[in-house]
Amino acid sequence: MPTIHVAWSASRPPEAYPLVARAIAEAVAGVPSSGARSAADVLIYFDDLPVGDLYVDGVRFDGFEEGGA
Repeated sequence: MPTIHVAWSASRPPEAYPLVARAIAEAVAGVPSSGARSAADVLIYFDDLPVGDLYVDGVRFDGFEEGGA
């Protein structure tokens, strides 16, 4: 069973989790040599990093605006 670790900002909206998980699972299952017969064979877990611990281009990242990516 492929296992995918997603580390991202804790500021992500709750509805993003299943959307991202489904997209990743389907992508991995689409690779014949992945070991996954279907998306149900892909384990995905999320690691929510505190917003103050993230930096982008050397600048502290303070999270996403409402409705942002």
